[in-house]
Amino acid sequence: MDGWISLHRKLLENPIFSNGDLLRVWIWCLLKATHKEHDQMIGLQLQTLKPGQFIFGRKKAAEELNLSENKIYRLMHRLQDMGNIVINSNNKYSIVSIVKWEVYQNDDIEVRQQIDNKQITNRQQIDTNNNVNNVNNANKETYSDFVKKILDIYPGKKTKSVRDKKLPKIIKKHGEDEILKAVKRYAAEAKTKDKRYILNESTFWNGRYLDYLEDYYEPDQNHYKGGDNGYAGNNSPKNDAKDTPWGDLSHIYYSED
Repeated sequence: MDGWISLHRKLLENPIFSNGDLLRVWIWCLLKATHKEHDQMIGLQLQTLKPGQFIFGRKKAAEELNLSENKIYRLMHRLQDMGNIVINSNNKYSIVSIVKWEVYQNDDIEVRQQIDNKQITNRQQIDTNNNVNNVNNANKETYSDFVKKILDIYPGKKTKSVRDKKLPKIIKKHGEDEILKAVKRYAAEAKTKDKRYILNESTFWNGRYLDYLEDYYEPDQNHYKGGDNGYAGNNSPKNDAKDTPWGDLSHIYYSED
């Protein structure tokens, strides 16, 4: 049997509370009562039960409560004398009705249901937030691991503020593998350069990394070797402006701090 019932604290002041068996039978009645109208077959007879009613049989009650049938009879009639229940009997069965069931149960049930629904929603939101946080934490760990790889390889001055601002978007667009390859290509090229002309990290992530992506990289050319305008020979923007990823860069002068 699913569901729950409400017990008011005033029960503590009720004479029922002072008698253990009577209290047990009373709570049993509350638990047995239906909370909504429904039809129930009793043998071959269909009986409609309203909220707060249930089919009663002394033998079944005695088994469930582990009390004698005579004691069940006395306790049930005691509850009826006290005005807690009404027993309607025929020659086959009895219907027990909880007095004022709708007053003490239905209103509480509706309020409790709203509370339960809100609690479920809150729990679901907490679970969702926890899952999001777990994903975010996992992403942060993955990003941190990737940055460590970059820092171990990158030859120039490190710039954390620019890296943290630019790199996540760059990774999202090109993928970690492609970015790692680009850094390795630049690191290999930087070994042949004067230290004065090695790009610091902020310059690299602000656009120069594009030169070292698979689609733009040309191994046989030295992209940035420190000529008068930052480029050497035929690779200067004046001579190769149309072939750069950004168009004409002839007006830009690259220098390092």
